[in-house]
Amino acid sequence: MNGLAKALSIKPGESQRALPVIGIMLVTALGASLGGTSIEALFFARFGVEYLPYMFVGLGVTSMLMSFGVSAALGSIPRRVLYIAIPLFIAVILIAARLALLTNLNWLYPALWLGKEILISLTGIMIWGIAGMVYDTRQAKRLFPLFNASRILGQIVGGFVTGALVSLLGLENLLFVWAGTLLLAFVFSRALLGHQQIPATPKSRQKQPTLIKEMQRGYQYVRRSKLMRWVSLAAILFSLLYFSISLPFSRAATEQYANEENLAAFLGLFNGLSTAAAFLASLVFANRLFARFGIMLCLLLFPVIYLIGFASLAILPIFAIVVSFRFVQMLWLSGIADPAYQAMFNVVPQERRDQVRTFIEGVPQQAGTFLAGAILIVGEQTLAPQQLYIVGLFAAALCTFAIYRARHGYNEALVEALRAGNPHLFYSEEQPFGGFRQDAVAIRTALKGLSDSDPILRRVSAEILEHLSLPEAEEALVHGLSDPDALVRASCLRALARAKATSALDRIAASLRDPEPDVRFEAVAALSALTVSLADLALHLSPLLDDADTRVSTRAASALLRLPSPFGRRAGDKNVIEKARSFLRYTAAMGELSEREHATIAMGDWGDAEAFDFLVNELKDRNLPVRIRRVVLAALARIDEAKSMPYLVEALGHTDISVRETVAGLLGQIGGPAIEPVLLALQNPKQEQGALLALQRLPELPPSAKPLEEYARAAVARALEYDCLMRGVRAEAEEEATRLLIESLQNKSNEYGTRALRAIGLLGDQEAMDLAIEILNTRNPTQRANVIEALESIHARGPLREIIQPLMRLWEEEAAPEGNVDWQRLIMDEDEWIRDCALFAAHKLGEMKMENIPTLSLMERILFFKRVPLFADLSPSDLKQVAAIAQEESFSDGVTITRQGDVGDMMFIIVSGEVRVVTIQNHKEIELARRKPGEYVGEMALISKEPRIATLSAVGNVHALCIDQKSF
Repeated sequence: MNGLAKALSIKPGESQRALPVIGIMLVTALGASLGGTSIEALFFARFGVEYLPYMFVGLGVTSMLMSFGVSAALGSIPRRVLYIAIPLFIAVILIAARLALLTNLNWLYPALWLGKEILISLTGIMIWGIAGMVYDTRQAKRLFPLFNASRILGQIVGGFVTGALVSLLGLENLLFVWAGTLLLAFVFSRALLGHQQIPATPKSRQKQPTLIKEMQRGYQYVRRSKLMRWVSLAAILFSLLYFSISLPFSRAATEQYANEENLAAFLGLFNGLSTAAAFLASLVFANRLFARFGIMLCLLLFPVIYLIGFASLAILPIFAIVVSFRFVQMLWLSGIADPAYQAMFNVVPQERRDQVRTFIEGVPQQAGTFLAGAILIVGEQTLAPQQLYIVGLFAAALCTFAIYRARHGYNEALVEALRAGNPHLFYSEEQPFGGFRQDAVAIRTALKGLSDSDPILRRVSAEILEHLSLPEAEEALVHGLSDPDALVRASCLRALARAKATSALDRIAASLRDPEPDVRFEAVAALSALTVSLADLALHLSPLLDDADTRVSTRAASALLRLPSPFGRRAGDKNVIEKARSFLRYTAAMGELSEREHATIAMGDWGDAEAFDFLVNELKDRNLPVRIRRVVLAALARIDEAKSMPYLVEALGHTDISVRETVAGLLGQIGGPAIEPVLLALQNPKQEQGALLALQRLPELPPSAKPLEEYARAAVARALEYDCLMRGVRAEAEEEATRLLIESLQNKSNEYGTRALRAIGLLGDQEAMDLAIEILNTRNPTQRANVIEALESIHARGPLREIIQPLMRLWEEEAAPEGNVDWQRLIMDEDEWIRDCALFAAHKLGEMKMENIPTLSLMERILFFKRVPLFADLSPSDLKQVAAIAQEESFSDGVTITRQGDVGDMMFIIVSGEVRVVTIQNHKEIELARRKPGEYVGEMALISKEPRIATLSAVGNVHALCIDQKSF
């Protein structure tokens, strides 16, 4: 089982959810294939193929209505409830439909035909909605192709077994089989979503736009885009063409197989074969065709297939040609044209892409369906079949012209993407089950852009070619080494290194003398990656140890130190190595901050045991700058992951959040071996926050949930303890000092509660739990109430519910007073800030004397800052930091505090008195404002040192708190 999971890209811990999702995809596709074929055969045989055009008109209308209905349902019904209910709802409808067929009512067949399309669409919304709830974005990119493959497998199997099941059960009873597969999907979905931690919660706090709004925004973009205007016309024609061949194929199949059971067997086998062929084409041929000819040319061939098919039918309308035409159409549509069509939308800006798709799918495509029905209704009554084929031929020619013009629009859109600095559109896309998707036209556009007169376009083109590693780009990249723009030259060097362009070594070596350090830096890296001769490489790099730029010299030093044997045996080589080693050591220890950083990174690249010991010694320096500490830890992990583990785990307790985040990322990269040390760190109060960060970054879950459950229980106990203390204080007299203590205790309680929720999130849907925590920390009572209700519904039974349920009282809108204040417990708290707040509140209430005057003064400042609007929303701990850096200043009446034009480096918060704000214009003094106690002036001085735009002077005796830029 583990081998199968690994082969399917399912990581440890994901099988429990992935296999049911695969099961849902498989059984729903199997059932829809069987049921859909059954309904089509019943409609053709018992109602009449000649009514299909009317069905097409009805389909266009019902599809539009269904879009609005589904949009409304998704906005009003909880997703979890909706996704569980859909398969059960459809199963009941199918069972009722099968029973209704016993009445032999003729109108049931068209109703079933239209209903089939709606039910299949609802099933699609359900299955992908469930997958989206169960997996986060990163997992989705890896697993969704697998889920889609299981869905395709279900369609193929369903097609192949249709004939056998019809013979065994009867045509109408395939509806029971479809209903049975949906009941099985209901069981799977209930098992999956019943254990989901957080029911789907809107990811945006803003109101979601309606379907009509999305279509309107999409239309506005389409109207301005040359490409999308032609695509909209093509979408109408593609729908028209699809249904124009659907009718003759259905008629020919019905005439060929007069028996409805034989007809169903044929349709099932045809659908299975065409789906299997399309799937193989998408895996084997699509990427090669896109890379060789481009996606738009592959899309252009689709209407050409219609041209050939309708021309053939107009000449010789026989069954074999109809079936062959339909088979090639379905193969190219699903295997080649649809992936190309979807890839084409990548030129649309991401923020508009969904809106454009919504418009094109909702308006032009449905209009094409309606138009197909109307044309076929009229044509069936007034034209011969071969004349209808000529109409199809004309529509195919018009569609070919539309895609041809869209192709030119696509080329222009690619150039605009280059100019807009959007290189990701050109990168190769990794495909499911291996391989990469490249667009030949996009690649040619990037190559052409490298010689454009616009330097920005050349930079973006060079960056694209850097990521693509294309052998055919070598000549253009070598030419780019002479580009006047340094960024282009640097990107070309990186691209040549990735493309293994050893033939360009001489040109790359010449770049070592480039006037720009960034180019020399990349030239060192490229030579190190490509040079075969160690002696030549050493000869090129040795002079760069004296380069004026530290990045270049340290990069050269690490490259020299990494040269393999036999380099280093000769006396001259040893001198070079010793010089490089001494240079790196000295620079890492004694250089300027940026120089130390570059040297430390280079030592990590060097990867020698000697470098490891040197860096460990650096960590012992308590005054080591945070910036250097981060790169030292990263270098240690690069040199030896196992040996660096104790130092990384120890750094989880560092006071600086950036160090903890860096270490968490490094431990996440190490993966499995880091799990146990991180779990041990979770038990250390100083390291627990960093350990939680690290656990979130780890690619796999701990083998046992017990340590996380125990940690979550302990965190809940601490959260409830501080909540109880807070409620006791709330029972005391309400005044500023107690309010500060209450807020501090509440923050402490919420902090422990949040840690507990994060730990629980690690056992399930981490992304959903993070979203819940984010909402719980907002001030929106409605959203908080919804999340609290969702959290309370988690695991109606089981250990996680026991952990979570007591936490809900922490985020109640108003915590009720409860019990008495425990002053002795508060003033003995392990948290220094809580102790200070408790002492201050007790002093103010007369419960005890507070002798520490500096602390008293600090607390008074905090209360003052709490009343200043600029700082009102800061937490007590943040206010403490602001109060600690504020300096008290007094100014006598009439004293000038600052002058207009002076360089600003300080802001003033007025405690007492008034401050005049005046400016000099045309040699006249103009009073702009007067600032009173609680107001502030000069706040821009904390952001920049721009000259003062006004003069500040004291009115009466002024007492102010001052914060300078350096302290802030």
